[in-house]
Amino acid sequence: MKPLIQELQEKQTARRGRLGRAFACSLALAIALGGCFDGSGSSDSSDASTPPDTPPADSAPPTDTPPAAGASRALIIGMDGVTYGAIQAGLASNTLPNLAKLKVSVAYSGGTPGGQTQQANLHTPGWATLLSGKWANLHRVTSDAAGLAIQGGSVFEVLKAKGAGLNGAAVASPNIASLLASQHDSSALDTLHDCSNTAAADDCVTEQTLGLIDGAYTTVVAQYHAATDVALNYGTASPSYANAVKKLDDALGKLLAETAKKPGDKWLVVLTSAYGLSVTGSADGLPLLPESTTFVALNQGLNNAAGVNAVPPATLSALYAYPSIADVTPTVLAYFNAIPAATAYTLYGSQLIGDAAVSQLNVALSTSNFNQPAANATLTWTAPETGAISVLRDGDVVATLPAGTARYVDNGLRDHIISLYPQGGTHTADYVVQAGTGGGIRAIKSAPLSYAPILPSVANGLFVYYPFSNTLPPVDAKGSSILGPFASDLDPATGVIVDGPFGADSHGVQVNLKYTNASNQEGYGLTFNGQALDPTNATAPVFSVGFWTKIPRDSCIVGGDYPLIGNKNFKSGANPGFAMAIYGVAAGTGCTLRVNFADNTNRVDSSAAVSNNQWVYAAVTFDGVGKVANWYVYDPILGLRTGTLNGASVDMTKVYTGTNAVPISGKNGYASWGLGTDGSGQYYFNQTDANRPKWNVTTGGTTTATPSRDYDAAFTELAFWNRLLSPAEVASIYQSQMPLSTALAH
Repeated sequence: MKPLIQELQEKQTARRGRLGRAFACSLALAIALGGCFDGSGSSDSSDASTPPDTPPADSAPPTDTPPAAGASRALIIGMDGVTYGAIQAGLASNTLPNLAKLKVSVAYSGGTPGGQTQQANLHTPGWATLLSGKWANLHRVTSDAAGLAIQGGSVFEVLKAKGAGLNGAAVASPNIASLLASQHDSSALDTLHDCSNTAAADDCVTEQTLGLIDGAYTTVVAQYHAATDVALNYGTASPSYANAVKKLDDALGKLLAETAKKPGDKWLVVLTSAYGLSVTGSADGLPLLPESTTFVALNQGLNNAAGVNAVPPATLSALYAYPSIADVTPTVLAYFNAIPAATAYTLYGSQLIGDAAVSQLNVALSTSNFNQPAANATLTWTAPETGAISVLRDGDVVATLPAGTARYVDNGLRDHIISLYPQGGTHTADYVVQAGTGGGIRAIKSAPLSYAPILPSVANGLFVYYPFSNTLPPVDAKGSSILGPFASDLDPATGVIVDGPFGADSHGVQVNLKYTNASNQEGYGLTFNGQALDPTNATAPVFSVGFWTKIPRDSCIVGGDYPLIGNKNFKSGANPGFAMAIYGVAAGTGCTLRVNFADNTNRVDSSAAVSNNQWVYAAVTFDGVGKVANWYVYDPILGLRTGTLNGASVDMTKVYTGTNAVPISGKNGYASWGLGTDGSGQYYFNQTDANRPKWNVTTGGTTTATPSRDYDAAFTELAFWNRLLSPAEVASIYQSQMPLSTALAH
C-alpha cells in the first residue's frame, strides 16, 4: 500500500494543468479532520471535483474531462429535516429567495402505511428510496442501521450502465455515507465525499458539491442534515430552526449559481427531504401524517403540478395524490433518457417531467391461494388526463384500456400462475401500468400468491367420490356407492344443498336429523354397490376416508354429541365399528371433533378442537393390519390437528360393515355408513342417556330441552380410498382448496 503522502503527490501530479475551480484541503487538515474523502478511506488533499483513483496523467482518461458544452446534468439535493411547512412559511415571508426559484410540490415519504410499501420515515430508508425509485420492500433498507446497502439497483447503477458520465456525492450523515459505500465500491458512484466527521458537515457538503458541479460529474448528489438536529433540539417553531432553513437556502443559492457558470449546460435540479418530522420536530420514523409529509422541488415544471404550493393535505389518503420521494430517481432517469422500457420497469416511482403517469397505483388479490378458480387481482389507480392505459403483468401486456380508465381486474392471473408452477409454488406478480406510449410508467408488485395443486397420486385407490353439485341426490363419480336419505320415505329436506368451500360453483349437502320416518330413521346413508368393492368390509380393513365439513353454528353442541360419519351404532363408543362425531367446547377454542373405533369390548378415542362456521377438512387413514388409525383435521383458524389411535387391543375383524359377510360374533352388521348419523341410521332413537334427546315422531320435538337434534352439519367432497393416504397427500387436498376432481383430470 502506498504511503499517504506519495499517493497525494501522484494525484496532484495527475491533475496538473486541469482547468476549472479547485478545492484543496491541506495535508494537515486532512489528517486532523479527515474532511475531504473520496470514499476509499484515505484523505484527499486534491481537487474535490476529481474522481477517486485517477490514473496517472499520461493515461489521459476521457472520464476526467468535463462534460461537453450543452450537456445534460443533474443535481439531487436532499435537505433532510426541512419540512414542507417551513418552506411554505419562508416563501410567504420572502426569506427563502433561492427556494422561490424552484417549483415546490408537497410530497410524501414512508410508502403507504399498512401496505407492502410501508417503510419507516427515517433518513436511511428515505435515501434508499430517493436513489432507487423503490420502497423498502424492494430496496431492503429498513432502518438507520449501519452497513445496509440498496438492493435491486440505484440511479447511479442505471446511469453508469448507460454511460451517462461520472456520478459524485457529498454527504453530511454517517448513515448515508455507509449506505453509499457499496455504490462507491462497485464504481457506480465514482466519488463519495463523507463530510460527517467534520465540524461543520453541511458547509463541507456545500464546498464539495461545488467542486463536483465545477468538475467532470454528470450526476451530483448533495445530502444535508443539520436541520434535523436543530429541529430535534429546538423545535420547528424556533428561530434557530428558521435560521437553519435559511442557511440551507443560502447553500442552495451557491449551488444554483455554480450550475449557471456554464450557460450551455442543461441542469435538472431536484430538491427534497427524505422524510418529514413529527409535530415535536423529531425524526421518529412513525407512519403519521406529519412524518410522511415532505416536498419535491424542481427547477422546471412538474407533470403532476397539483401539488405545487398546495395547502398541506389533512389526511394521509389525500397526501398520496401528490408526488413521492420515490419519484426522484425516475425523474432523473427520464432526464437522461434512461427510463427502462415498460416491459422491464420495476420502479414504484414515476417521472415528474415529460409524460404523466398514473398515480395511487394499488393491487389487491381476491385471495392469496390461487387454487380458487375465481381468484384474481384488481388494480386501481388515478389516471392522467390523456393517454391510453396499458397494463403489463410480468413483462407482458395483458390489457389495453381507453384513456381515463382507472381499474382493471386480472382474471387471467390464476392461469398464468398455473402455467408457471404446474406442480405448485408461490409467485409475486410484477405489474406495470403505462399511460400513453412514452415514459409515463409506474410499477407495483402483488402480494405473494400461492398455487398448491392436489398431488396427482391422490387419484390412486379412490373408489368412492362425491363431488356434489347443485342437485340431489348426490352421485358417486366412481359409481361404487349410493348416497341419499337413510330411508326412501324420509322427508327430502333431510338433506339440502348449501354453498361449498371452493367458491360460487362449489356445493355440499347439509344433513338435518330432525326429519325421521316411522321407523325412527334419520340422516343420510352411504351403501356400497357390492361387497367386493368395499375395503372397509374386511377382517383387517385398510382404507382412508376424507371429507370437508362445516358446523353452521356460532356455539357448540350442549350435552351429548352429533355424529358426522360412522359404520357403527354410536349409542356407545365401545360398540364395534368406526365413527367421527362433534362434541361440546374444546378448551374454549372451538368444538370437539372425536375419532373412535372399537370391537365391542375395547375402544380407542382421540379428539381435536375444530372451529364453528368454517369449512374444515377431516381425514382418517385406517390400517387394520397394523391396528393404527391416523386422523387429520385441517382448520383455517386453528391450523392442523392430527393424532394417532393405537388399536393394539382391538379385534379388527369386528370393525367393518356388510350384512352379507359370514357371521362372526360381534360384527356390527350394518350395510351402510351414516352421514350426519351413525351406521344404524337411528342414532337419536337409540339413545338412552338423559342428556341425549330422542325424537318424538308424534309431537315433532325432543324428550329433553337440550340439545336440539337439528344441530346439522354440512358435507362435501366425501371420498373413500382402498389404501392409506400419506400425510402429504392429505395436506395437498386441504392446501389446494380445490375439489378432488382436479386430481382426477390429470
